[in-house]
Amino acid sequence: MTVLAVQPGEKPVTLELEGTLKSMQNFVGGTIQAIYPYEDAVAIICNDEGKLNGMKFNRALRNEAGEVIDILFAVDLCHLLSFLEHSSDY
Repeated sequence: MTVLAVQPGEKPVTLELEGTLKSMQNFVGGTIQAIYPYEDAVAIICNDEGKLNGMKFNRALRNEAGEVIDILFAVDLCHLLSFLEHSSDY
């Protein structure tokens, strides 16, 4: 699966990952959480415990008015939601 990898302090890069739960967990360094903050067909996959276990600040999520609605920590993956059609793979 093609993802946009967003690492703290780095420019996003496009990567290929296996489309498995294990590959996403390995990439983010723990259990994953899927966030759907936009109307666009995009999911942000992040470490579910990134805030709790002291991982680096990554990015702020903002709403259409530019207000911060959440802070992401650690490594994140952005993936087009075509994977929802194949949710049994996850």
